[in-house]
Amino acid sequence: MRAIIFVAGSLLGALPGVAQYGGRPGDTVLYVFTAKGTGAIQTLPLATVNTASGFQTIDPSTVVPQYFPSNFPQEYRLLLHEEEGNVFEFLVEAPDVVDPNTEIIFPAKVLVGEGLLRISPPGEGDIDAPPTFYTDFPQYSNVAPHDALSQPYRLVFWTPSEVFPVGIQVPTTFVSPTTPAGESGADYIISLGVFPALIPWKGLNVTIPNAGWQQGTDAKTLERDDKLNTTARLIRLRPGRQTPPLSFDGDTNIVVLQGNVQIGPAGETAQTLPSWQYAFVPSGYAITLSNEAVYAGPE
Repeated sequence: MRAIIFVAGSLLGALPGVAQYGGRPGDTVLYVFTAKGTGAIQTLPLATVNTASGFQTIDPSTVVPQYFPSNFPQEYRLLLHEEEGNVFEFLVEAPDVVDPNTEIIFPAKVLVGEGLLRISPPGEGDIDAPPTFYTDFPQYSNVAPHDALSQPYRLVFWTPSEVFPVGIQVPTTFVSPTTPAGESGADYIISLGVFPALIPWKGLNVTIPNAGWQQGTDAKTLERDDKLNTTARLIRLRPGRQTPPLSFDGDTNIVVLQGNVQIGPAGETAQTLPSWQYAFVPSGYAITLSNEAVYAGPE
């Protein structure tokens, strides 16, 4: 896997953002992370009206940064949603500032959103994780010293714990109880990850047939974790495409990775969210999604 990530990192890191996230120019690509539920998408009648509340959109630039302890210099989080079992945030770090060897004391799920994350296991070669790399950080796992290369990195981070931060500094001699024998902590974390660009899109009009889904509304699952009851996926909307009213089984965090999305409660006026904006959708809450970009024909 280390060899694969070196090759994929160099290839994907050289691609424009639209290609990294699996979309063409004009496409909308969303990162959709569901906690405390199966993550199943349910299609709802056109006349659906919500009786519950809780839907929320947030511009992360308006969120006050919360800085890590001094042994994690120039790193901070932008907290987007916090409740028991579902904490969702951006982690941001300045470039060329090395964080120490770290033990993750609560489980976490991480998508490298922007920048290049360099992991430097002591005595081993560096590992560069490019944008869109997604991985699992099991409880008590070890993250070797790491930093952002050339530009700040932005990690899209989920954990069930409200403790901040979920990582603590440990000596470089620390051996994680979760790491398989004969494998380094860095290699283990990398082995749990996926590159979304290597996973094929599946049309929702095919996976959820006869339910009003248009061709050009697609999804791919990055991970389903039955133990933590979470689902990570990407959803893509081609230009001019819209969804029927839908809901998710579980509280759902949505980040716009590419393009703009029109999102709103079913039956109500939608709002436009550009790239790197956030929305929280409570379990069972009905929303619609659309991409109002004009279709310019095949490329």
